[in-house]
Amino acid sequence: MKLDYSTLETETLSNNPKQNRIDSIAIQNQDVRQLKSIVPKPKKPVSIEQIDEAIITTITEKNKNNLLNNSSTTSDSNILDEIQEFPTTRYYGSKKRLLPWIYENTKGLEFNTVLDAFGGTASTSLLFQTMGKKVTFNDGLKCNQIMATALLQNNKELLPQKEFEEFIKEVIPNRGFISHTFHNDYFTEEENQWLDGIALKIHSLTCEKVKSIYFYCLFQACLQKRPFNLFHRKNLNLRLRDVKRSFGNLKTWNTEFSVLMLRSYKQLSKMTTNFDCSPIILPATDASEIKGKFDLVYLDPPYINSKPTSDTYLKKYHFLEGLSNYHSWSDHIKDDGSRYS
Repeated sequence: MKLDYSTLETETLSNNPKQNRIDSIAIQNQDVRQLKSIVPKPKKPVSIEQIDEAIITTITEKNKNNLLNNSSTTSDSNILDEIQEFPTTRYYGSKKRLLPWIYENTKGLEFNTVLDAFGGTASTSLLFQTMGKKVTFNDGLKCNQIMATALLQNNKELLPQKEFEEFIKEVIPNRGFISHTFHNDYFTEEENQWLDGIALKIHSLTCEKVKSIYFYCLFQACLQKRPFNLFHRKNLNLRLRDVKRSFGNLKTWNTEFSVLMLRSYKQLSKMTTNFDCSPIILPATDASEIKGKFDLVYLDPPYINSKPTSDTYLKKYHFLEGLSNYHSWSDHIKDDGSRYS
């Protein structure tokens, strides 16, 4: 099936485009089924970064409580318990907090195969896989492809924690591409050299699944150490300035990468999922080019801003994409020396 998005009929949730955040669509047998909910209006102006947090929290709690109250089967209870064990995501537009609601709205559909065409960090794919479905994952960014490889594999396939810890301890800092290119942009000089060292070490591995686990944990650590969990601005000064702060977590920003990576590894290992079906994880692909037959197609496309200067997902996460393609990173840097293209 080649997806033709021009034929999709969707329902606008709000007259304010900034509030049209819950835009996931389930398609079954060529029929469009809009996942609906009430989007609350903010009482006062908020930033675009705050809108997701407020809306998702409100909707998730409401629908999660309804699902818990109405659940009459053991499978419902098991799925909800497993959702609670899913690793934390720090991704713009992540649907992790909406998973109980998505489950409630899709569990009654008859389907065995599902395409997650704009997969992001794979939280929704993980839900479908936990429901026993055969999942095909796709995203336009290679870093998300790597994270999906780590997240969607059985937890029994994780490498031992001792091996993980030893690998991190053996990282040799190196003054490489990151140190030369991103001096005082996102991380300190010492941290840049450590990142150069671990990027080289991970890319030297031959097993893609093992590489994905290390990269997943590294990506999560990078996001935790960034103001707003993003890379769209060179704002290391927000972390280093000696001023009173009303946002962020200075303690986490200053925590060593190795410590944050181990925390993410432990979150992965906490999952009790042992999947019956192995996922199909496509190479980072334009969703319009995907071919195949699927019982259900789940669409959660990137948020579109009418401003031509708005930050794309690639701008927000170009640093993670660069780590994914470390040896060819220099080929993708724009003239200003800061972006991945």
